[in-house]
Amino acid sequence: VWARGHKNDTVMTQKSLENDDCDDAKSPLSSDQGTSNNNNELDNAAPRQLAQLYMVVSAKLRLSSLVAFLSARADKGERTVVFLSTCDSVDYHHALFTEMDPILGDRDDDKDDGATETTNGIFGRACPIYKLHGDIPHNKRQSTLKAFSNDHQQSAILLATDVAARGLNFPSLDWIVQYDPPCETKDYVHRAGRSARAGKAGHALLFLLPSERQYVEVLQLRGLQEISALSLSATLTTAAEVCPSLAREGEAKAAGNKFSDSRGEAFTSAIQNRLEQCVLQNDIDYKAAMEKKFKANKNDSKQGNKRRNKQKKKDTVGPLLEGARKAFSAFVRAYPAKEKAVRHIFNARALHLGHVARSLALKETPKMVSKGNNSNSNANGNGNLERKESAGGKGEKRKSRLAFGEQTTSSEKNNGDMGTIDDEEQDRNISLLGDAIGRASPGSFSSSKRSLQHGNKKFKPSSTGGGSGSGKDVQRRMMEAAMMMQAQEF
Repeated sequence: VWARGHKNDTVMTQKSLENDDCDDAKSPLSSDQGTSNNNNELDNAAPRQLAQLYMVVSAKLRLSSLVAFLSARADKGERTVVFLSTCDSVDYHHALFTEMDPILGDRDDDKDDGATETTNGIFGRACPIYKLHGDIPHNKRQSTLKAFSNDHQQSAILLATDVAARGLNFPSLDWIVQYDPPCETKDYVHRAGRSARAGKAGHALLFLLPSERQYVEVLQLRGLQEISALSLSATLTTAAEVCPSLAREGEAKAAGNKFSDSRGEAFTSAIQNRLEQCVLQNDIDYKAAMEKKFKANKNDSKQGNKRRNKQKKKDTVGPLLEGARKAFSAFVRAYPAKEKAVRHIFNARALHLGHVARSLALKETPKMVSKGNNSNSNANGNGNLERKESAGGKGEKRKSRLAFGEQTTSSEKNNGDMGTIDDEEQDRNISLLGDAIGRASPGSFSSSKRSLQHGNKKFKPSSTGGGSGSGKDVQRRMMEAAMMMQAQEF
């Protein structure tokens, strides 16, 4: 069978055959699946020297697994870029990692002391940690890129959003870690393409939750066939060998636990405890510092300043704790923001919010996180959503049913504000309402609300008729008739 490019019954060359195969590959093969992407759109998009890996990690082990993986990279002197989904997440993880004490062995004893204090962190002075996202001023971004690029002779870590996914060339970059999956599948290749450039070897690792396993199949269907799994247990075991002190600490705490016999599990429990304690200690230290500041301003004679200081003291939260709450809210909001073809994989309802909070070194429950975040000046509105959902009782439900034309329940009729009326009374009410509307003035509705307090009584037509009576009686009969007609209709 001749290909489409054959013309005038001539013999096709190998070049024309290759062009026809490319055209056939570009034809839509899965239009019935409702996706706008072709099956092989990412075929040959990743370089051959790029090793693609993925690791399935539960939500509560994400942070400790990331630290374990980066510990091995720092111990080997490799350079890594970690991609996260939000700016708040980048800021928080950078602040947390730089606030932590070094966990590696005695690496720092063999290194010179020429490094500045800003390079200290969880991996010591030999592995500085940088951050990069769109909310950072341009001059600081330029200085960060310059510092990270100039340190290509030593280990370094860059925490970044997708602002670093395109157009940047990092020399001697060994690993790309996609801690949060990208919003679009094409961005996966752009992220991974920061490594394995100019013919050099590189590695790309993708973190996935157990509910996101299907994302690997999507990548394979679109042409990225050479992606394999990385063992989580092997990663944790390697980290335990690199950080023996943490492994011993975890083993000491799990001495009485018969089910914990792995050094990797010991490392996980120990590093998670240290991260959580770091957040709590930072909050305690910050509150103590603010307490001293408030005591220094205690002699302020102005009453307004005293009230403001008291309120600030009540709402004081440590920088790390506040950053963790922001990162939590930002993660939950950004999680389902994926392209349509993979949106069913990243379902926010499948998240265990308690485990998500634990992945940010938070001991608080998500509900407490939302309340605490709502009390700060930089609250993002998640608390308002919870209040809206919890606000209102039977009255709010009844309003919603009335708005959509649903029938009220028998219990609501018994407990409601209106009595029942029959068809004859409804006819009289209609005539009475028309007569009342004709007689009532436009400005008379403001005083009619006070007469609604009599709504519990069953409506009885006035014996004087619609043409007689004072203006207040007309208003009262009009409002009662209207409300009883509404109750009868709905």
